[in-house]
Amino acid sequence: MYNERRYIGRCLDSLKKQTYQNFELILIDDGSKDNTVEIAKQYHKNFDLIILQQKNSGPGKARNRWAKESKWDIIVLVDADMYFDKNFIKNLIEPILEWKEIGTAHGVEKVGNAENIRAKTRCLNRIPNPPKRSGVYRAILRKKFLESWWFDSSKGYFDDNLSHINNGKWALTIMSAICYHNNPESLKEVFKHSTWVGKSLAQTNEFGKYLKKYINAVVWFIIALGIVVIIGVYFSINITYFIYSIIALLVIALEIQASKRIKQEKERRYLRSFPLLSITRWLGYIYGMTRYLFIKK
Repeated sequence: MYNERRYIGRCLDSLKKQTYQNFELILIDDGSKDNTVEIAKQYHKNFDLIILQQKNSGPGKARNRWAKESKWDIIVLVDADMYFDKNFIKNLIEPILEWKEIGTAHGVEKVGNAENIRAKTRCLNRIPNPPKRSGVYRAILRKKFLESWWFDSSKGYFDDNLSHINNGKWALTIMSAICYHNNPESLKEVFKHSTWVGKSLAQTNEFGKYLKKYINAVVWFIIALGIVVIIGVYFSINITYFIYSIIALLVIALEIQASKRIKQEKERRYLRSFPLLSITRWLGYIYGMTRYLFIKK
């Protein structure tokens, strides 16, 4: 947990209501500057609870420390800005308890703060992992993790996506394991988070996957941009109007993308928010990659 005073209470309340209660709860505070730890301490009476603190080092090191400190057979890795369906832990660990799997992933992730339009625009309720097997582990046998599955904290955002690459093992996706995850709520938060993701894209081989994911949108935008450029050159359009037309083209493209994502939703405010949020995110990606590649900070 890092500066999660707004969310840590809801996270712990949802864990208190789990149908499976035979667990120890270890909280790693990653150098919070707010009162997250003080709020968490209020839950000592509800849990077998351990709170550990470290300098801000990122989620990878925090998760590695979890595994070292725990004495239990299975570790379930969660974030402080998440909360959970009452059967989340029960359904997630069942195949591991039955010795059918060494690790599992949650199957459904819903927006935890959908009342905020920015958070809602980032993604609707989704299936974050492949329907059968996933590289992002949410629960795993502690013994297996300690053998060689340490998270590489130098990878930043993608540190929890790399275990399957290094070990050739994929987690079983449990569709009945449902959680809620809070998204950034302001353009500033979106840009800051995206900068972190952008740096991680430059550190790993994930950039190619991102390009493949958006390749159709990129191709159509380039085609449309080419048409605008040809028209601008042919008719010698004023450069200011030309720039405005390109911006308008980008916004229209993003509006179309947004409308496809929410066919069943009749909320114009959502649509208007999407272009600005998407531009902010991509600027963050580019800024993060640029800083890492050329400034190394």
